[in-house]
Amino acid sequence: EKGEIPEELSEEWRLVDPESMEGKTFQEYCSKLAQELYNPAPPANKRTATILAHHNFDQEPVKFLLSKDTEPNAWFVKTSNPPIFIFTTGLFTKRRFRLQDDTPVLESVITSPNEFKMLIGHEMTHAKLENRFKDHPNSKPEESLADLFPLKLLADNGQNPESALWLHKKLNQTGKLLKSNNELWREILDEHPALRTRYSMIENGLTALRKERGDLSHLETSKPF
Repeated sequence: EKGEIPEELSEEWRLVDPESMEGKTFQEYCSKLAQELYNPAPPANKRTATILAHHNFDQEPVKFLLSKDTEPNAWFVKTSNPPIFIFTTGLFTKRRFRLQDDTPVLESVITSPNEFKMLIGHEMTHAKLENRFKDHPNSKPEESLADLFPLKLLADNGQNPESALWLHKKLNQTGKLLKSNNELWREILDEHPALRTRYSMIENGLTALRKERGDLSHLETSKPF
């Protein structure tokens, strides 16, 4: 609650010391991407959608920490103040994935700043909903909103969000989105939407953006890392 991770959790999560050069560099880079994603002006109204799109990082600082865990993962530490977000090195490590036609490709889960912004936006959405509604349990609707809202944020900033579907499919192939061997029980118990539902919602979200703004291919696509 003081914006610090207890030593035992820090060791369990294999966190890089935030005061080290690597830790400070990661914080600075994540902060730069997050500031590019959010409108720093005060929200014009108290609607949830408006609040989710605005954040002034000077007035409401957040912490971005790097974990040496090789499993691709990211999470928001609930009740942390200031909010703490953790991303693992596994997100940036190249591994084999398979395209829809079963063609193998070698790349990392996150391959570009835009894709990293999607995950930052996902976790930031969780934090903002936690701050707005306090101590609410995570749920499928919240996970869906956290998947979809960053697409809008990217498009609002002139950046192409169309790689979101492939990003989530890569996370699934690593096992991040599919932890149980029993698909039925996973869909019932997991707070994340079923994979088919999740993919459909992302596709629908991109379709809605295209209807609203036209072809998205003209938007900026960030260069790979």
